[in-house]
Amino acid sequence: MVVSAQRATQEIEQVQRFNANPAWRRGHVRDVVMAREVMIEINEVLWRGLTARGMTLEAAFPDPEVARHAFDVMPSFDVSVSLKTAYHRNPAHNWTPNDIHDIDALASTLPYCDIVVTDKEVASHIVQTGLSRRFKTAVLPRLAELPKYL
Repeated sequence: MVVSAQRATQEIEQVQRFNANPAWRRGHVRDVVMAREVMIEINEVLWRGLTARGMTLEAAFPDPEVARHAFDVMPSFDVSVSLKTAYHRNPAHNWTPNDIHDIDALASTLPYCDIVVTDKEVASHIVQTGLSRRFKTAVLPRLAELPKYL
């Protein structure tokens, strides 16, 4: 629980940065969230991999579009970034450790399962972001709906 609380705090700090710079929330939310996700979640592994190959970040990702595509094709990473982006678009969203648990659980299941059951709010974000369509996953907001999909 300590780690998820710390990660929720990081998202709350990002809300404060977005609030201080509202233009970022309108046009660049996904880019900001993606860059933070790289720095927080995979930076060390990325640098080790680049160094082992004698590459620089600039050589691997010569322009922002190449970088976006490279990270977007990693299914679990895409789910995390998409959900965090959806939450950050709403300045009134109150981040909690449970949000982090939900995002982590969905990042490891949504791209790989045919059916996912989650709460109504999260299901709405999954549909709204297009994740359920992209991964061809039925997302159910209630367990009672599961039998008709089996």
